[in-house]
Amino acid sequence: MPLQGNAIDVRGMEPHTMRDFNVTIYPDEDSADFANLQWSLFAQQGSGETLEYSMYTDGGKLCKDGNRTSSNLVTHVYYSNGGGTYEGWTSTVNDTGVSGGIEVRCPGGTATPYIVANFSGPSTFTYGTVPDQHLYATVSGSLQESTNFEHDNVEWENDTATGTKKAYFLPGNTTKGGNITEHYTAKLAPNLDLVVYDRGKGGGGGGGHSQSGAVSERASFGTIDYETGERVITYIHITKNEVEVDLR
Repeated sequence: MPLQGNAIDVRGMEPHTMRDFNVTIYPDEDSADFANLQWSLFAQQGSGETLEYSMYTDGGKLCKDGNRTSSNLVTHVYYSNGGGTYEGWTSTVNDTGVSGGIEVRCPGGTATPYIVANFSGPSTFTYGTVPDQHLYATVSGSLQESTNFEHDNVEWENDTATGTKKAYFLPGNTTKGGNITEHYTAKLAPNLDLVVYDRGKGGGGGGGHSQSGAVSERASFGTIDYETGERVITYIHITKNEVEVDLR
C-alpha cells in the first residue's frame, strides 16, 4: 500500500469497468487495534471534482480477545463536482460485516485484527449527509437533495428502452457499494490518483488528528482491477486491455 501522502495511480480506465477495488488494512503497533482509525483514499481533479473513501471507528477498539466489540466501523463515500452541493454515502459495520464487502476480522490470540474493505462489493450504503470531520476533503456546501446515476448506456442505472431511471436516490435510499464505486470512478475516468491519508484521531495533528496515523501501510495491501482503452501506455502488466494493480 502506498504510504501516507502517496497515490494509487489509475490510468486509462474505461468508464464503468472498475471490476475490483479492495484494500486490506492492518493497524500500526501503537494504534490500539484501530481505536483511533481515520483513514482515507482521496482523489481530486483540477476542476475541483472530488471523490473520497473515508473509514473511521466511532468508539474504541474493533476487536478484543478475538471478538468484535461494540465499536462501529463507518465508511463514507463523498463526491462533489466542485459546485455548491455534494453526494454522500455511508455504510456502518456493527458486527463482522458483509462477506465479500466491508469486514472486520478478529483472529484472536496473538494475531493482529484487520479490516477487509471491498468497495466494489455487496455492502449496503445509505444516501445522506457526511460529517466534515471524518473527511480529508472540505465538504462542498450541502447534500444534493437527490442523485441520479445518469449514464444512459449502463443497464443497472437506466432502462434505455423506457427511459426509466433505475438509480435515482433520495436521502435514506440504499444501494450496494459496487454500484457506487462503478458510478463515481466512471465520472473521474480515465485517470485518477487515489492519495492515502492516514490521520488517526485525537493526536497532535491538525483537526484533532494524530500525525502518526492508525494504519500500517507497509503491512496493508489491496487490488484495483479495471479495463483500459486500446491506446494506453502503462508500466504495469496488461492482458487483454485489463489492468490489475496490486497495492503493496
